[in-house]
Amino acid sequence: MVPTSWRRERRVWPIGIARGKRLAGSRLLAIQTQLAYGSPMDALNQAVDLLAAGDWQAAHRIAQKDDSALGAWAHGIAHLLEGDRRNAGYWYRRAERDLPAADDAVAAEIAALRTALGSPGD
Repeated sequence: MVPTSWRRERRVWPIGIARGKRLAGSRLLAIQTQLAYGSPMDALNQAVDLLAAGDWQAAHRIAQKDDSALGAWAHGIAHLLEGDRRNAGYWYRRAERDLPAADDAVAAEIAALRTALGSPGD
C-alpha cells in the first residue's frame, strides 16, 4: 500500500467555496437568487406575482432565499396560503409584522407587499 503522503488527492470544492473561503449559507443563496432573477427585488416581485396567482410553492422557493424583512414577509404569506398559520407566524415575527387575524386577509397582504416593493398592481 502506498503511504498517504505519496498519494495525490484530487480536491473538489463544494459550491460556495472559492479560494479557501466559504460563503455563508444566506450569502450564497442571495448570490444564486441574484443570478437567477437579476436582483433580490426582481425575485421578490416575481414571488408576489406567484402569490397573487396562488402558486405558494414557487413563491416559497423564492422567498426562502431572501433574508430581508420583505423576504420574510413574502415567506409568511406563502405559509398563509399553504394554511400553516403557525409557520406563517414565525415568518411574520421575523418580518416584524403582525400576523393577520383572518385567513381572508391574504389578498390584502399580497397587495400591501406589492406596494412595499414598489411594483404596480395587477
